[in-house]
Amino acid sequence: MPELLGVLAYGSTREVALLQALALVLRGITERLEHGEAVPELTALFAVAA
Repeated sequence: MPELLGVLAYGSTREVALLQALALVLRGITERLEHGEAVPELTALFAVAA
């Protein structure tokens, strides 16, 4: 997830990895909002490669 540096997720299945990634992205966005930092374009963050 290049837009959120340091965010990386793994899982035993693709579905688990995607859920882990989603949770991390949401946590990262929340922290940025709480600290008044810019939030990246959300559409790109939730795109999943085939």
